[in-house]
Amino acid sequence: MPGPESGVVGIGDSTPADVTRLGQAISDTQSVLAMLKANGENLSNPKVWDGEYAVTFRNGWKQVSGSFDTLIAELTDLSGDIQQITAAIQRAGGPH
Repeated sequence: MPGPESGVVGIGDSTPADVTRLGQAISDTQSVLAMLKANGENLSNPKVWDGEYAVTFRNGWKQVSGSFDTLIAELTDLSGDIQQITAAIQRAGGPH
Protein backbone atom coordinates (compact mmCIF):
# COMPACT_ATOMS: atom_id res chain seq x y z
CA MET A 1 0.00 0.00 0.00
CA PRO A 2 1.44 3.44 -0.90
CA GLY A 3 2.77 5.59 1.94
CA PRO A 4 1.54 9.08 2.82
CA GLU A 5 4.69 10.64 1.36
CA SER A 6 3.72 9.44 -2.14
CA GLY A 7 0.51 11.50 -2.20
CA VAL A 8 -1.37 8.33 -3.16
CA VAL A 9 -4.08 7.02 -0.87
CA GLY A 10 -4.18 3.23 -0.56
CA ILE A 11 -7.52 1.82 0.52
CA GLY A 12 -8.19 -1.78 1.42
CA ASP A 13 -11.51 -3.48 0.78
CA SER A 14 -12.62 -3.21 4.41
CA THR A 15 -11.40 0.37 4.96
CA PRO A 16 -14.71 2.21 4.32
CA ALA A 17 -16.64 -0.15 6.61
CA ASP A 18 -13.90 -0.02 9.25
CA VAL A 19 -13.92 3.79 9.21
CA THR A 20 -17.72 3.83 9.47
CA ARG A 21 -17.67 1.41 12.42
CA LEU A 22 -14.95 3.42 14.14
CA GLY A 23 -16.92 6.64 13.67
CA GLN A 24 -20.04 5.01 15.12
CA ALA A 25 -18.09 3.59 18.06
CA ILE A 26 -16.67 7.04 18.79
CA SER A 27 -20.15 8.56 18.69
CA ASP A 28 -21.55 5.84 20.94
CA THR A 29 -18.66 6.26 23.38
CA GLN A 30 -19.16 10.03 23.50
CA SER A 31 -22.84 9.47 24.32
CA VAL A 32 -22.01 7.01 27.10
CA LEU A 33 -19.38 9.33 28.55
CA ALA A 34 -21.80 12.27 28.49
CA MET A 35 -24.40 10.15 30.30
CA LEU A 36 -21.85 8.99 32.89
CA LYS A 37 -20.69 12.56 33.43
CA ALA A 38 -24.25 13.84 33.85
CA ASN A 39 -25.09 11.08 36.34
CA GLY A 40 -21.84 11.64 38.21
CA GLU A 41 -22.48 15.39 38.40
CA ASN A 42 -25.92 14.68 39.79
CA LEU A 43 -24.58 12.22 42.37
CA SER A 44 -21.83 14.63 43.40
CA ASN A 45 -24.48 17.07 44.62
CA PRO A 46 -24.93 16.62 48.40
CA LYS A 47 -28.59 17.64 48.02
CA VAL A 48 -29.07 14.57 45.84
CA TRP A 49 -26.89 12.07 47.71
CA ASP A 50 -25.10 12.42 51.02
CA GLY A 51 -23.42 10.17 53.52
CA GLU A 52 -20.07 8.46 53.97
CA TYR A 53 -19.96 6.85 50.52
CA ALA A 54 -21.25 10.02 48.88
CA VAL A 55 -18.39 12.00 50.40
CA THR A 56 -15.89 9.41 49.14
CA PHE A 57 -17.49 9.63 45.70
CA ARG A 58 -17.37 13.44 45.67
CA ASN A 59 -13.71 13.44 46.74
CA GLY A 60 -12.77 11.46 43.63
CA TRP A 61 -15.35 12.85 41.24
CA LYS A 62 -13.47 16.03 40.21
CA GLN A 63 -10.55 14.01 38.86
CA VAL A 64 -12.83 11.51 37.13
CA SER A 65 -14.97 14.29 35.70
CA GLY A 66 -11.86 16.03 34.36
CA SER A 67 -10.73 12.79 32.76
CA PHE A 68 -14.14 12.45 31.09
CA ASP A 69 -13.82 16.01 29.75
CA THR A 70 -10.38 15.25 28.33
CA LEU A 71 -11.52 12.00 26.77
CA ILE A 72 -14.64 13.59 25.25
CA ALA A 73 -12.46 16.36 23.73
CA GLU A 74 -10.01 13.81 22.33
CA LEU A 75 -12.84 11.76 20.85
CA THR A 76 -14.28 14.92 19.28
CA ASP A 77 -10.90 15.55 17.63
CA LEU A 78 -10.74 11.93 16.48
CA SER A 79 -14.25 12.22 15.07
CA GLY A 80 -13.05 15.14 12.95
CA ASP A 81 -10.17 12.99 11.73
CA ILE A 82 -12.65 10.24 10.82
CA GLN A 83 -14.62 12.74 8.74
CA GLN A 84 -11.44 13.72 6.90
CA ILE A 85 -10.59 10.06 6.32
CA THR A 86 -14.09 9.41 4.96
CA ALA A 87 -13.75 12.38 2.60
CA ALA A 88 -10.34 11.13 1.41
CA ILE A 89 -11.79 7.68 0.75
CA GLN A 90 -14.64 9.19 -1.25
CA ARG A 91 -12.23 11.37 -3.26
CA ALA A 92 -10.08 8.31 -3.95
CA GLY A 93 -13.09 6.42 -5.26
CA GLY A 94 -13.27 3.72 -2.61
CA PRO A 95 -11.12 0.61 -2.13
CA HIS A 96 -8.44 -0.23 -4.72
